[in-house]
Amino acid sequence: WREEAKENDVFLQEILSQNYYHSDSKKVLSLFFLGGNSTFPQLQEPIKTPLKNNYDIDKDLIVFLHIQKTGGMYLNERFRTNLKLDFPCNCKKLVPCGCLNRHHRMWMYTSAFSGWTCGLHADWTQMHSCIPQLADKVDKEHRERRYFYMTQLRDPLDRYISEWNHQSRGGHWQNAFYMCAGKHAEWGNVRPCFLTDNWRGVSLDEFMKCKYNLATNRMARMLADLESSDCYKHFHEERYKSIRAPQWVSSAKANLRSMEYFGIMEEPEKSDKLFNKVYSLEFKSKSVGKTTGSVQSRVTKQQFLRLIQLTELDIHIYLFAQDLLNQRINN
Repeated sequence: WREEAKENDVFLQEILSQNYYHSDSKKVLSLFFLGGNSTFPQLQEPIKTPLKNNYDIDKDLIVFLHIQKTGGMYLNERFRTNLKLDFPCNCKKLVPCGCLNRHHRMWMYTSAFSGWTCGLHADWTQMHSCIPQLADKVDKEHRERRYFYMTQLRDPLDRYISEWNHQSRGGHWQNAFYMCAGKHAEWGNVRPCFLTDNWRGVSLDEFMKCKYNLATNRMARMLADLESSDCYKHFHEERYKSIRAPQWVSSAKANLRSMEYFGIMEEPEKSDKLFNKVYSLEFKSKSVGKTTGSVQSRVTKQQFLRLIQLTELDIHIYLFAQDLLNQRINN
């Protein structure tokens, strides 16, 4: 269907004729399928952002915002066993292993080192309310420190299908909780699609049909400042989605731009190059570009069309990230 959209203008127009929540989505979808010019001049997005690029492993803290099904577990394994460090980490077997720097301070927050202390797959909003207090507790002192937030992204269509595959095989994140503005999200706004321990055997149609499914635009939601869009209030009400869409995209782009480093799963070499450029840290070996599981799933035309709608905002973020990564690598 990707190839069909690229080669068949009638099918592309069918994709573009669907209803979307963001006013720029049809421009973005054309770029996503056809390629071509950068999204920045197309959408008048300024890209030059001064980067700190002087991370100090003795004083600063990297915070990994781990979005589901973006290759984060593989990246965590590389953090745990494959980084060149000048202090012992003792991470060969223990997970989490509590890896601290030579001053016994946190230098990276990630589940491989710290577990899910701020919540299972905590988002940008949840992380920012949790990390400073956690770092003080671990370091056993209150002090000024700089936070270098980072994340990894993935092609939105592949990521969504991978999440469906994961959940249909019985995987789940039932222990996750959602905090915003100091409060837990209310049951009426964030609730499971099915009142079972897991969603084993869920069909793609059932998965896509559930309006409570947090797989929908997951990357945009997890990268946005949710407090600026009333947290999870009226989260699934249709009339609020067109209001929230530009807020999420704008906020997620701004937060991504503020991250000195982020990776893209389909660009392992460029991602490693930027990692070294920002943190002056190197991996012992190159990334093999490992995926989070098979995305070789047959979908019907109607499922594909619906999939585009459910990843609409994530496609905005993904194209923006590709351009931003290239800009930072080349400058």
